[in-house]
Amino acid sequence: MRIYRLIFLRELRKVFSYKANYIFSLMFYSSIIFLISIGLQGQDSILTNVAPSLIWVSIILVLFLSFEDIFHDDYYDGTLDIYLIENITLYGFSLIKSISHWLANCLPMIIITPIIGIFVNLDSEIIIPMLITLIIGTPALSFIGCMGSSLILSLKIHGLIMPIIILPLFLPILVFGIGALDVLIFNGFEELFLRQLALLAGISGLSIVFCPIASAYIIKANYD
Repeated sequence: MRIYRLIFLRELRKVFSYKANYIFSLMFYSSIIFLISIGLQGQDSILTNVAPSLIWVSIILVLFLSFEDIFHDDYYDGTLDIYLIENITLYGFSLIKSISHWLANCLPMIIITPIIGIFVNLDSEIIIPMLITLIIGTPALSFIGCMGSSLILSLKIHGLIMPIIILPLFLPILVFGIGALDVLIFNGFEELFLRQLALLAGISGLSIVFCPIASAYIIKANYD
């Protein structure tokens, strides 16, 4: 377990290091929301109703930019070769990569969402449910995204291949995440809200369990 703890700490140092990808993610996230709020200026009622959808879609768009290089550097600088020689399981490595990606990219955006919500007129009563849906749903985005990143591991030029592959897998997360909040906005608190949260949690749970397995298999296939 000690070796996996060291790998996890290494990944955290890397994602919060000089590259500062999380800072650019936050800036891009803020820019999208700010520009949309300017575009809908004077239409506050519309902006309030679509605010949860805008936040969810913006987060997914920002995350697409961070998926491509999750395994890329480790594959081409020989780090993965060393892990294979040392009998470090690719499942554990993929799990660590997915968790560190969520901590570096999703968590900062979730933290600033209450502030960003001001630009899109997010109802104060929706802020806490909004954060709950993001905390429950975004792990699935990170784990599915890491699995997608492993699919393009050996491709030097991949363009839009990965977004096209994983976008359909994001749709259920988007539907249940936005749907749960729309229930609160238009109907008030109902049992349907809890049901949609349960479905969202189920998707995240399945992603956490199976996506690292798929990623490990795909990475191993690149070496066979």
